[in-house]
Amino acid sequence: MQKLLIGICVGMLVAGCGRTQPQRPTFLHEEPATDTTVLQTITMNQRMAEEADRQLIRYAEGYVLLEENVWVKGLDEATQPLTENELVSLHARFYSLDSVLLEDHQHEVTVGRIEDIQGIVSVVNKMERGDSVSLLVPWYEAFGSAGNGQVPPYENLRVELTIQ
Repeated sequence: MQKLLIGICVGMLVAGCGRTQPQRPTFLHEEPATDTTVLQTITMNQRMAEEADRQLIRYAEGYVLLEENVWVKGLDEATQPLTENELVSLHARFYSLDSVLLEDHQHEVTVGRIEDIQGIVSVVNKMERGDSVSLLVPWYEAFGSAGNGQVPPYENLRVELTIQ
């Protein structure tokens, strides 16, 4: 009986030793691998954004840089600022930095509910009826890599706004 028990234990040991051991994850003691394509794309976009900023600075004489990374000229302290939910007529002309007109549109907008470029929204909120301003907007704050209508992708813009 004792020999049979020893035989069974040895058999189980031999059978158990032949199994493939589970593999440890390779990232336990080192950083996981990162997607180099994503990193390269981020680096490329950062370089393109820096180039856009350098390009806009050459045109920015007389402009003031806002927190939204948009340059503005002609924005004075409003004596009768627009109020939230006020309906106004906004005339916007989008130009390339070479002064080529890309888009010209006029539409009614509700102050505080404008769905447009964030820099434009913040400037309109500081304007009053009859005001006109000029903006310099980098592509990454404008229509980005997709463009919009007649505005091509990666286009830095000069935007002329008038509130009527």
